[in-house]
Amino acid sequence: MMRLGERLPRWLLALLVSLSPLLVTVALLRLQLNVSVADYLPVGWNDATWYWHQTASFSQVGFNSGYYTVNEQPPRLAGYKFSSAGPLFPVVYGFFAHFTGWDYATGILYNMVVLVGASLLFIRLAQLSKSEILLFGGLLLLIGPVLLYLPTNAQETLHQAGALVLAGMLVRSWRGSTSWGFRLLTLVWLLFISQLRLSWGLLLLPVCLSFLSRFSWRGLAGALLLTGFGAIITYMGVNITSTPEHSTMFIVADQLSQQPGLALQALLLTVERNINASFLRLHNILDLGLKDISGLQIALVVGFGLMLTFQQTSRWKARAEGLFHLYNLLMIVGVGLVLYAYPGYYRVFGAHVLLSALVLLACHRLRAVLLLLLVSALLLGVYLRLYPLSQAGNYALNPATVAEAQQELARHVVYQPGASPWCNTLLLSGFILDERLLYVPPGIGISMIIQRLPEPMKSRYLLVTDRYLEVTRSGLGDSWEGLEWVAETRAGTLYRNTRADCP
Repeated sequence: MMRLGERLPRWLLALLVSLSPLLVTVALLRLQLNVSVADYLPVGWNDATWYWHQTASFSQVGFNSGYYTVNEQPPRLAGYKFSSAGPLFPVVYGFFAHFTGWDYATGILYNMVVLVGASLLFIRLAQLSKSEILLFGGLLLLIGPVLLYLPTNAQETLHQAGALVLAGMLVRSWRGSTSWGFRLLTLVWLLFISQLRLSWGLLLLPVCLSFLSRFSWRGLAGALLLTGFGAIITYMGVNITSTPEHSTMFIVADQLSQQPGLALQALLLTVERNINASFLRLHNILDLGLKDISGLQIALVVGFGLMLTFQQTSRWKARAEGLFHLYNLLMIVGVGLVLYAYPGYYRVFGAHVLLSALVLLACHRLRAVLLLLLVSALLLGVYLRLYPLSQAGNYALNPATVAEAQQELARHVVYQPGASPWCNTLLLSGFILDERLLYVPPGIGISMIIQRLPEPMKSRYLLVTDRYLEVTRSGLGDSWEGLEWVAETRAGTLYRNTRADCP
């Protein structure tokens, strides 16, 4: 492999390595599930279904859709209709989809283009040698996990692409060969991806410190000041564009301000539960899961970080690199134990593991990268066992059945241009983002009812299943009396809110 890489022109090797996740994805889908990317339906994972419909709405009606929210709580910023994940993903992908169309698998094609572009940019920014480009290909295939999310409509590939670009920019800053304009661009990029996921904002401090050519107290004060400024921008941006009642961090912040004692007790119980579920349930090798693979990779990189931090050197950059790895991974793990549920650790942690692995490679820590790849390769069997299980749900539905259900609901739920957003919103019973979202016409926003509504029902439509009928009636209170039965559909019973101020 190394000899073949040396024979190829550098540009061709970089392109082939950047394309390798796409080629392997196509092969895995065909060999393990006998399907292709074109057969994809975004129903195997609720986040992908949620993002798909928001993007479909923006591609057709722009900012004029109904609300995507929980318990009919709109975002704090007027004009935004999107969920707690914020507007960037549906707006960016939806803008291009306005011209290309938005089919079920379009998001996967967009993800592939973004990943290849970010990979090529990282190779250029990091100035990798041919042998390092080959190692980079191994990281793309074994760390992340990049392959797990590439054939989905979720925004995880966009986070991984963000890590690729950030790693390249960060290393260039460390090398001291960049202007202040480039360093400002690095900070802007970090602020941008922080609007996709607030946890990226945790890296503001190490990124600002990377701008220092040498350590000084004056430089540290400047980095802290810049970090604080960036943190305020990030928090305000996410806070005003995200939906209340659906963002863990903001829920916890509100609880701490109102009932600090009870909130702190709840956080401690969450940490205890997550630690027990994450680290104390593994009994044999067959119980290994994706979160365990991610945990081993985190442990290895933390070990590398410790060695770099405490090595016998006076070079600020070498110690700064070690401290970066420690901060990057220990901080996200700590926050995850408090604010996140353990089954999804590998999803949030994966992008940070990839970021550290890329920095190790760009800083020429080749032995560390080889060890990381070796351990990951030894666990490849676990990944291949879990891969079809994670993807099968996206190919379980018959597209013809989905099309019939869409036509059935579209006869009764009609988008009204120029009407109030609530007139173009459907209230969905239960906190389950399943295939029912695919049946709802684009432009119609979706609000989920998971507890009693704080105000009378504002959405024009209600779609309820027998499973959630009693819970929904209780959550609506007196609003239930203002509902008019419309039809029985495959997605559930459809009602119209006669009290809604709609034409």
